[in-house]
Amino acid sequence: MTFCPPPSSFDDRLRMQLARRIYGNPYFTPYANLAIPPIRIIVKNMHVTLEGVVNSSVDKIEAGMVANTTGLSFSVTNNLHVVKG
Repeated sequence: MTFCPPPSSFDDRLRMQLARRIYGNPYFTPYANLAIPPIRIIVKNMHVTLEGVVNSSVDKIEAGMVANTTGLSFSVTNNLHVVKG
């Protein structure tokens, strides 16, 4: 079994702040209303990674821009995938 340390309080606070900014944004209401929201926010040592799927490249760009607005993270990596179809 691999030991995974708990997130730091700074990482956890940043993750919650980003979740509120993304899913509280009216633009992302369709995603926030899903049973399992498709955008996962991962924060490790104040570095943010967005994972999951969105419906368009515009949604991917918008989520990355929202994540970059906190000024608290060292970096934001946008690994969101656009669903084709």
